[in-house]
Amino acid sequence: MYSFKVPEDKKINIIIDSDAKNEADDQYAIVHALLSPKLNVKGIIGTQFSKRRTLTSMIESYEECKKLVSLMNFSTPVYKGNVEALDSLEHYEVSEGSKFIIEEAKKAEGELYIACMGALTNIAVAVLHEPSIADKISIVWVGGRLNVSDDKGYEANARNDYKAVNVVMERCSKILHIPYETYTMMQVSIAELELRVKPYHEIGEYLFNQLNDFNYNINRPWTNGESWNMGDTTSISVLINKHSATYAKRNAFILDKELNVTEIDKEITAVTSIDSRYAMEDFYAKLVLFSRHQKQTLF
Repeated sequence: MYSFKVPEDKKINIIIDSDAKNEADDQYAIVHALLSPKLNVKGIIGTQFSKRRTLTSMIESYEECKKLVSLMNFSTPVYKGNVEALDSLEHYEVSEGSKFIIEEAKKAEGELYIACMGALTNIAVAVLHEPSIADKISIVWVGGRLNVSDDKGYEANARNDYKAVNVVMERCSKILHIPYETYTMMQVSIAELELRVKPYHEIGEYLFNQLNDFNYNINRPWTNGESWNMGDTTSISVLINKHSATYAKRNAFILDKELNVTEIDKEITAVTSIDSRYAMEDFYAKLVLFSRHQKQTLF
């Protein structure tokens, strides 16, 4: 598909944990990861995104991830995550997605990255069920906030399972935090997507159409009309190229039910800025090359 090759020692193993049907940008990040030869995507897990809009959020995310893989004619395995957010730290469902995280962490010889583009439920359950993996996984989480006003840490991915945030923050040692202030830097115009995504392969057309349909839904008051935040792509961009971002040390934190923030005596790394042009241009280029390759294989 590409003329260039990635040296084996530069490749990394990742698991994608996505609430893909929550809105419309996870899909771009997932496809970007699958098209990136540096990333060995071990599997994709569908993640719940609360019961506020649907009672079947995890299943919807799972089915969406399967659809993306199918449209690309890839064989990447997709797993079901936990149906609901954590209610108890003692009694919880251990989904096939959480079991998959545990299995991969136990057999990993090098770093195992988990790009979490939603609630941290599946990772938290895996760590609760098998505490030994807490130091074996490197978590890249798109969620939460960096700058907190009036001790409030409101953000959708944090809100969708604040108890899972606390488990991960308190028990996991390798966390790369991509907060709201950074992931909202990943802005694109919908006209740009129509020009540079829609014409390229069935997957490009699907990516554009599902976002366009979502954008037109009047029940999404936070959308802007003719632009979109590709926030989840930040998690893929920093894994492909760490120099596409800037970083700073910060304290880890825990949340209460109202999302009040309490910092804890533990240091994590936060992404403080992202090169959105690098990330999107890399995606566009790979999509075009993938589309050309698919056309050539038909003849």
